[in-house]
Amino acid sequence: MAYEQLMDIYADTDRYKYYVCRANLQSVEQRYESAINDYKKAICHAQTDEQILSARFVLATLYEQTKNNSKAIDEYLRVLDCDGVNEEVYLKLANLYIKEDAPAAAIDILERKSDSPKIRQELAKLYLHTGQSQKAAEFTDDEYIKAAAMIDLGEYEKAWELVQKGNFTDLKARYYYETGDSEKALAAVDEFEEKEKKSAVVHQMRALVYENLEDDFNAHLNWGKYHLVRGSKDIAVNEFLAAYKINPNDADLTSRLAALYDEAGDKDYAMEFYEKLARLEPTNKLAAQKISEFGREEGFLDKLITFFGNKT
Repeated sequence: MAYEQLMDIYADTDRYKYYVCRANLQSVEQRYESAINDYKKAICHAQTDEQILSARFVLATLYEQTKNNSKAIDEYLRVLDCDGVNEEVYLKLANLYIKEDAPAAAIDILERKSDSPKIRQELAKLYLHTGQSQKAAEFTDDEYIKAAAMIDLGEYEKAWELVQKGNFTDLKARYYYETGDSEKALAAVDEFEEKEKKSAVVHQMRALVYENLEDDFNAHLNWGKYHLVRGSKDIAVNEFLAAYKINPNDADLTSRLAALYDEAGDKDYAMEFYEKLARLEPTNKLAAQKISEFGREEGFLDKLITFFGNKT
């Protein structure tokens, strides 16, 4: 109602404010495309640089909301052409470049405002992510980032001092992994898991350690868990199948594969793995229940009778 009243006031006196109010009304009503069009009209009627800057910034955020990252980037770049731009614009633009898998562009943008402590911190993270560990160490006062950079650079003594000081359990695991102490690395991963029970990184670190130990079964098993946590179920199944080929007698793995095929609606493979689970664990109630359910649903009566007959 307030926006409608303001629109009535500004309709004949200030077309910039009229279109801004109309755009805000459209945004409140979640008509984002209409809001975008109104902000474009507002820019055409702007009388000052400040008005243009304000409208372009909101226009960029609207493009972000509608998942049009390329147009959002264009608008943020136009905003950066103005003087006295807030650091949040740099951060928003850098984040969009990261989403578009262009970390080099994100770094270039942030380096323009590297006098800001907040931006220097983000720059350090990006330097670390892109393998520029020396720059990361130089740009940050954050002991975690500095410790991670020191490990990357092979400066293990300096890294270990920081790791112990901050009790960074994930970096402790990385330190032991890099220095070849697999047993302590696995213990540190267990410690890290107590703090981050749902983190995919836990399984990634274990997989890497087991690869070092040439334990292919546990490496594939943990890569499978890693991809499962990240939502890549097809890749996870492939890793679990690779582990299964090495050890087809692991009941937990067999149960996991059966459940994954069941969730995916692949009843034939689910039935196959539930049968294997029942053979590994004859008293497993879930396996017996699922085999019975599949038999009724899919008409596998003969197969069901044969399977249970072989067990008696």
